[in-house]
Amino acid sequence: MKRELGRRSSWRFMGLAGGLLLTLFVDGASAQERGAHFEFDRLSDHLGGRQSTVYEIFEDPFGFLWFAGDTDGILRFDSEDWVSWSDGLIENNARSNISTLRVSDDGRLWVGSWGNGLQYWDADKQTFVQFLPDAADPHALAANRVQRLMIDSRGRLWIGTTAGINVIDSGEPDAIRRFAHDQPDHPLYSERIWGMVEHDSGLWFATSGGLYRLSHDLSEWTHLLMDESAAERFERGAEVRTVAVAHDQIWAGSQLGVFRWNAEDDSLSRIEFEADPRRSMPRVNAILESRRGGIWVGAHDGLYRIDEHAPRFELLENGYHLIPDVDIRALYEDTEGNLWIGSRDRGIIHGQRHDRVFNRLAEAAPAELADEASRLTSAILTDHSGRLWLGVPGGLLRRDDEDRWSAWEFPASTGVRRVEGMAQSAAGTVWVATDSGLFRITKDDRLQADDRLFKALNIAAAPVNAILADDDQGLWLGLWNFGVVRWNPETGEVSIGAEELRDTRADLVYQLNRDETGGIWAATRYSGIFHFNGDGWQSVPIQLGSRQHAPSFYCIHHRPPETLWLCTEDGLVRYRLADGDAEIYSSADGLPTNQITGLVEGESEDLWVLTSRGVARRMPDKERFVNYGLADGLPGLAVQRNALDRTPEGQIVIGTSNGAVTLDPESLARGLNAPRAVLSRVWLDGEELTRSINPARLQLALPSDHRDLLLQFAVLDFHEPERNLARVRLRGYEPSFSELNGNRELRYMNLPPGDYVLEIEGWSSRGVPGEAPLKIPIQVAAPWWHSPLAWIAAVLLLAALGWLMIQLRLRALRASNKRLQELVEERTQALEAANQRLRERSARDFLTGLFNRRGFSERFGVLQQLAVRGKSDLAVVLFDLDHFKRINDKHGHEIGDQFLKVVGKVLSDSLRGQDLAARWGGEEFLLALPGTNAEGAVQLCEKIRSRLAAAQIRAQNQVLRITATFGIVSRNGDDRPLESWVKVADEAMYRGKQQGRDQVQVFSNDNDL
Repeated sequence: MKRELGRRSSWRFMGLAGGLLLTLFVDGASAQERGAHFEFDRLSDHLGGRQSTVYEIFEDPFGFLWFAGDTDGILRFDSEDWVSWSDGLIENNARSNISTLRVSDDGRLWVGSWGNGLQYWDADKQTFVQFLPDAADPHALAANRVQRLMIDSRGRLWIGTTAGINVIDSGEPDAIRRFAHDQPDHPLYSERIWGMVEHDSGLWFATSGGLYRLSHDLSEWTHLLMDESAAERFERGAEVRTVAVAHDQIWAGSQLGVFRWNAEDDSLSRIEFEADPRRSMPRVNAILESRRGGIWVGAHDGLYRIDEHAPRFELLENGYHLIPDVDIRALYEDTEGNLWIGSRDRGIIHGQRHDRVFNRLAEAAPAELADEASRLTSAILTDHSGRLWLGVPGGLLRRDDEDRWSAWEFPASTGVRRVEGMAQSAAGTVWVATDSGLFRITKDDRLQADDRLFKALNIAAAPVNAILADDDQGLWLGLWNFGVVRWNPETGEVSIGAEELRDTRADLVYQLNRDETGGIWAATRYSGIFHFNGDGWQSVPIQLGSRQHAPSFYCIHHRPPETLWLCTEDGLVRYRLADGDAEIYSSADGLPTNQITGLVEGESEDLWVLTSRGVARRMPDKERFVNYGLADGLPGLAVQRNALDRTPEGQIVIGTSNGAVTLDPESLARGLNAPRAVLSRVWLDGEELTRSINPARLQLALPSDHRDLLLQFAVLDFHEPERNLARVRLRGYEPSFSELNGNRELRYMNLPPGDYVLEIEGWSSRGVPGEAPLKIPIQVAAPWWHSPLAWIAAVLLLAALGWLMIQLRLRALRASNKRLQELVEERTQALEAANQRLRERSARDFLTGLFNRRGFSERFGVLQQLAVRGKSDLAVVLFDLDHFKRINDKHGHEIGDQFLKVVGKVLSDSLRGQDLAARWGGEEFLLALPGTNAEGAVQLCEKIRSRLAAAQIRAQNQVLRITATFGIVSRNGDDRPLESWVKVADEAMYRGKQQGRDQVQVFSNDNDL
């Protein structure tokens, strides 16, 4: 059945009214802003989310974000974790109500408070140093209420208070002086300072008495009023609440609105609402230059935006202002264009920027088809006329070049569940391959089943998994568990190839592709790669490392003259036919995951790659990938296998589980920021040393008797920070970098004495590496007996004693030779036993008593060899404690360690002697169960899960319980490496996580992993 509908006339996203969660589309004057939108949400994090009023937000020279407020005082954010920095603040007359912060280039944290003056954090002495007013000292702090701090280009710290200004010169942190201390009639001597900024024209000060400009040599000043009549008519009418440099111009804000300084006549002009000149002006508290063009304005009633070129307030989709009824006190825009907003009584609001790289076709579809267009799209075709065809569950959608939409439904009797592919023959007929046979669009635009091929083959209708049209009105069809068939619908001619697919149960062709010479390439599930060159089908052996069998090849693309690009579960493969050389690109090279499910070549020789976790683009001139996901407008990370096409206009169309999307590669001209890795937190033997580390002089000195070094780091990229990756190496201890992963913690136990350098290389969620690794020198002191003098003294003493003993007891030694020999043998045995205990300890996790990753890996090979030799079952179980990070964050690492100890005890009591158990990392545990099939493994896991659930741990008058999610894989006589077992067990466990946690899931080979 076909339905025809006109184009959709209008559409928009609707925000959620409750809880301050809304979506904004910004379609500003600058091209960079078109298509971008923001989602604003009040933070709900246990620390960042409990703030009430936030007065200032800024980024320090090292990339951290800092927040000054009245709840926790000082907060630092590293893109994922919040840290309170208020411990140790000196409080004299009031609680720690922090109004302003700065971090100087030497790593010193400066804090301005309301009632407790000025303080700075001395990392060496582990204390705050305070400055307060002193009537006997003309250079003392002007007032104990500090409103604003500024560090100028000379490194001077300017302190604006409610009663004047102080200055601290660079390099002299303890020498404070009062500005104009000998000029009490100077207009800035006792003014209340609301804001300060440096500009080529001088230093600018927003004060209660107006706007002041001070020359760079501090000798001349100029006073400007926003509105002289208002200054006389209104209380605080002259007050200027903020001043900022935006796009190299001076902007100021007050209760009268926003004003711009005109350098030509040294005057201020008000910014108007051109579309509504009678609209009252907002009371402005903050002004911020947008990195993408335009100016953000924070006011008493929400967020505004100014077009700096007009200049005027921009009329946005829902009016002039956003997040209404929020009193904004601070604004910051990070490198990705996300907004951080400090408000009065509403805490921190985050505005996530989405650049809309992808455009959802469902949003342009008629309302009657919007739901169907938002469903899983498994196949895409752009036909000769430029019409776009989409395969959706139970039917087809088509959009023509005039945005008219049509829809077809498969008759229920056909049993069609999935469209596998589409192709248009040379005659212009559109053919549709499905899991229930072959269909075509007739000349009168009807969807019709076509069983002529199956009758010619004398078989029942079968799934058609791949389809390709050639130039001779022929179709190439991949039939499930049958082979590749070339069929000419006009003549009925049929030929069959790649019949090896019949040798393996459930084998199929994932994709058919044609090269420039007319040759046909086939990528299969189990049988490898096939090539048809006109003389017949030939198997093309592809050797990938030490694999003993071919992987599943999900797609194939031939790039002239001799290169094949192949999609596999192990990564993207570039294979050179001339010499058989294969390069595998995986998550270690910046891809979001190793499972590659499709690709298409762009017009600029770039590759667009589909993965199980989003879309990646391989840049044509660089060996790197740029990743795109939810923050770029992708409606879901589950993109569909080979569901992509390139239109004649160069657009890329991709099918996802939530509908199809389009993107224009030419619109991606904006450069991507290289992320920065930072050291966030440090613990040594359980004691946190974070605040003793100066970020300007990153180095760690460890005593010789240290046991446990725990480091937490971050990759500072705010696009999708949870998908940032890193790889690390401790130079002098580890020979190479680790694989890229999302782990943010490093732990080193009992490092030997010596000098090391920890190198951390960060990668953003889009696959962009940092410009250079973060390098942290680590020095582990040697014990005193390792010093050269101690060794020399010991050697001399031993030599003297030895000589004396030889002289005095030569006869006794000869007589006791036999006894000494026996003693040597005893000592040798004891030493061997001690060495064995040391080896055993190095293979164990000190907290749980279970094997660690290394100990497990060494022993797993033995179990696997026995299982392969005996052709017996072997099960591997990966399980993860549910919500463990939440428990750590809420109750502390001590309670978390108790959880881990309980898990170790339960496993020790539950497993057999021949079973292996390891703490695989953090809250993950890995089991190896020889002679155990999937059913037996499930029974054991359920027993363990029940025992864990029965365990109780008390914390803060609460009874905490343990739940865990288990993933199981069981194989018989399988010699694949441990990484393969862990991978599929992790997939099963991840499915359990998605289905609600606290359960046992078994990996199934039918999952197409």
